[in-house]
Amino acid sequence: MNINNISIVVMHSGDRSCGGIVKEAWIVLHDTIEDCCTHEYDWIDNELCAARSTHSTLNKYWADKTNGKCEDDSVNPTTDLSAVIYESIESCCSEGLSWLTEAECLSASGMDTTGLGTYKYYVDFESVRCGQDCEGPAPCGGLTKQWNILYGTEDECCEQIWWIAKRDCVKK
Repeated sequence: MNINNISIVVMHSGDRSCGGIVKEAWIVLHDTIEDCCTHEYDWIDNELCAARSTHSTLNKYWADKTNGKCEDDSVNPTTDLSAVIYESIESCCSEGLSWLTEAECLSASGMDTTGLGTYKYYVDFESVRCGQDCEGPAPCGGLTKQWNILYGTEDECCEQIWWIAKRDCVKK
């Protein structure tokens, strides 16, 4: 059978639906799909290789680096056979998309990010106001980006944009 450009022939006793009898002497036969994946396709994650060989998906995650989010393989299977597979969405975010904050990655990946912010303050240079690192009504300004500097208090943040009056400094 040919799965995502992987040709794997697996023979099970009594089951000839996997591709028939192999007559070519140059084809190496393996006892299991996992064994075949390990020896013939070692550049592919072993679990991913085995899943694609059986036309199945994994209940694991892969990093979509183009769109800056982690995808659940069981919902949106990767077509990139060199993708690294992660056990959890958190490990996908921290290891596969390390340039994003965890909250930013989880949010982009469609997860509920309520309560994930630090509730510290940062300067939002688009509005030239201080916002809190949280989701919700003001003074929350949304989840911070990796490059935002966080301040423990409103005053510390407002000192960074000293030309804005204190009463107008924080998002309302």
